[in-house]
Formats: sequence, C-alpha cells, structure tokens
Amino acid sequence: MNRPVPLWFFLLCILSGALFTVAFSWAVKSTVYGSNRSGLLGEAAVEISSFPSVTKEVVMELLDYVSGDYKDEAIRVQREEFVVDYSGFEPFPKAIPMEIPGLLVRADQTRMAQGWRVLVGAFQINGNIENAVLLISPHLEIARTWILDETPVGGREPQPKHRKFVHGVGVLRDGSVIFTFDGSISLRKFNACGLREWTTPGPFHHAVTLDDTGETVWTLKNEDTTT
Repeated sequence: MNRPVPLWFFLLCILSGALFTVAFSWAVKSTVYGSNRSGLLGEAAVEISSFPSVTKEVVMELLDYVSGDYKDEAIRVQREEFVVDYSGFEPFPKAIPMEIPGLLVRADQTRMAQGWRVLVGAFQINGNIENAVLLISPHLEIARTWILDETPVGGREPQPKHRKFVHGVGVLRDGSVIFTFDGSISLRKFNACGLREWTTPGPFHHAVTLDDTGETVWTLKNEDTTT
C-alpha cells in the first residue's frame, strides 16, 4: 500500500541527518587532534570513518593480487627466489638464556669503537615477536634484555604489540629504561631487572631524551605540547 510521507517527517530526517553529521565530524576531528572530550564515542567515530579507506585498500590489494601485480617487495620477507649475500655476517654470541634468532652483525671487531651499545626494536625472542631493548657488550654479546609492554592505564586499553613500535628510549645510569611507543597510551620506566617502576598516562611518542643529570625526561605528546 502506497502511503505518502508527511513533509514534516521528511524535513525532520534531513535536520537529524545534518545534526548527526556535524556531531560525528566534531567527534572525529577532536579525537584525531588528541582530545578526550568525546571519549569512547570519539574513538568509535574515528574507527567508523576509516572504513571506506580500509575497504578501498583491501579491494585494491585483492585486485592487484588476482592480476599478479601485487607490489609488496618493499615490505615482504625475503623469499627463496631472492639471493641475499650474508657473507661476513655472524650471529651474536649467546650470553643470556633467551633465543633471539636472526640477530646478525657484520663488523670487524678490531676496527670498532669500544663501548656498550643499545639495540631497540622488534625481535623474535623465545619464539615470540616482542618489542624490546637489547644491551650489547663491547664484545658484541647480549648482556641484558628488557621486554617492553604496556598495561591498561587512565581508562584506556593499549594497542596490541603488533600495532605499535618502540620509538623513544632512554637508558639511565642505574640500568633502568624509560620508553614510549608510537601509538602508545603512556610513558613508562622499567628498572634494571625489567620490572615496572612507574607509569605516566598519555599519548606520548617518538622521543625520550634525558638531561645531563638523568633526572628530567623530555618527550612529545599528541596535544602539540612538550612534557
């Protein structure tokens, strides 16, 4: 049965849609710029607003894959058809009860500057991919390993470890480390034994710089302020 739609109902739908669009856009913009005023609704709005781009990327990758034109050379793991020259590379000596395969070095130790070194990044440790800091001795032995992670803080859940990477680490004289991730929810300090000492909530990223005394830390936040 065909029934006419009242004009007032039609205009109400247009007005409601316009108000929703304004509110949705404000929630997305405020959340992207680091504001927490919209809370969980803002985070949900950001996720929803990314659906078209994600869908487009998936469709384009599927089409490229089906057509045989999938260009992933820049990001994929080396495959058998590629010949990689690993001559001159040696695995790091094992000095701790951890398995870290694939960690190689190519260097003439007799020509290297003496001193301790720190490696920061994602490593395969005991069969799992972990964000970590490795302390390397002057003899290129792995002397200590810190596994870096986040726990919920400030009412926010951390992203899974495969969605973020360490991009800011400071090592103190007592062997403790202060670190943050790109995509983090906090700034944290672990002691020399890898135990959490303190946590400061916030969207810190990119840098952890200690002053000369080791008592002050400079880093960055998404609110365009320096802390």
